[in-house]
Amino acid sequence: MSMLTTSPKLSREEQEQTLALLNETRQDYLEALNQVSDQDWNRAPREGAWTPAQLAQHVVLAERRVIDLLTATFDKPSDAEWEETLGKEGMVIRLIPMRRRKAEAPEPVRPQETGLSRQEAVRQFEEIRGRTLALAKDTERPLKQYTRTHPLPAIGKLNGHQWLLFAAQHLRRHILQLQETLTTFRNPAA
Repeated sequence: MSMLTTSPKLSREEQEQTLALLNETRQDYLEALNQVSDQDWNRAPREGAWTPAQLAQHVVLAERRVIDLLTATFDKPSDAEWEETLGKEGMVIRLIPMRRRKAEAPEPVRPQETGLSRQEAVRQFEEIRGRTLALAKDTERPLKQYTRTHPLPAIGKLNGHQWLLFAAQHLRRHILQLQETLTTFRNPAA
């Protein structure tokens, strides 16, 4: 993915690639949710793991937090050092979905004990993903000039474009988790 441009606005290529990732992960996630049976919706695949209902709630909470924090920066002066963030797109795309190490969700995006109903999970996800897609479609806003620092120091400061990529790839990470959960449900001895 060669998306590096020095313009603070998304190029056509950056926008198309970002929208493709957001739409692809949206579709894959909804398909994965549909594969979870009603009896497994509130069942954890193993002790200490999230149920599909909790995973779905985390997905909504996390993407809503990303978009809310990003849009809150629009009311502030842009980051004068935003160009320092350029070139992190590949890292975000490669590293965020990796599941080799368990990531601890920050408190504001940890799910409740019960999670969400399937219907509510889909409704809330579609609402927040709609907001995410609207930001990616905005060709007038200099998204790259608005930055936030990720809580993990290894990731550091990301610009608005990179946060949209993060949203897509964070969802991809949880699609993989959901697929692992489905495999465990289908093959409990494996």
